[in-house]
Amino acid sequence: GLDTSGGVDVVLHLHGHRAELTRTQASQHLLRMFAASGRDAVFVMPQGPVDAASGDFGKLMTPGGLEALLIDVVGTLYADGRVARPEVGELVITAHSGGYLAAGRILELGERDPVAVHLLDALYGYSATFAAYAERGGALRTTHTPAGFTRQNNLTLRARLRGSLGDALVEDLSELDVAVGAPAVLASEFPHNDCVFTERTYARLLATSGLAPSPDRAPELSAVTRS
Repeated sequence: GLDTSGGVDVVLHLHGHRAELTRTQASQHLLRMFAASGRDAVFVMPQGPVDAASGDFGKLMTPGGLEALLIDVVGTLYADGRVARPEVGELVITAHSGGYLAAGRILELGERDPVAVHLLDALYGYSATFAAYAERGGALRTTHTPAGFTRQNNLTLRARLRGSLGDALVEDLSELDVAVGAPAVLASEFPHNDCVFTERTYARLLATSGLAPSPDRAPELSAVTRS
């Protein structure tokens, strides 16, 4: 069960375009990756526009929207007897592809500071917002693929963070496994959708995000090409 002594930690995943929760979760192995991370948290994946080329997550991108969602999730768990305290703990935001839009807007609103933000081939915009988050100590991790059209934005961001963060910036996935909370710009050579789960990337990002480990579940992080 969850240790809620410091509140209920939440992993909020923002999907990309043309998504539908059941299909997208299964194709990208998100629940398997979350479980493999071994984190003591709740996985939350809200449905944005169904099967649409849009990153508009509605109320989640408006003042008070994130907090309302988190309180609703934790309150429901408490009412169901799943957690001991109805309090929100740490937050990690993960975004794939077009999910960057809501992730960037949430950071811009600044109503809750995530312990980590992971962009999986998703740096299409808000680059200055994400860079500033990393420079104030946030665990920003961003990946880029050959055909995802985020590579140049990531290389520009990498140059900025090399200048401002120096050796604190991780640039290889293998180094991330021992770099809890470190910012990272990581190249992936896998396809745009597969980069979420290949080499267990999603699990490895979460395992080193700063969230507490689960007392019931050890991480399963050995790299694999296909999950």
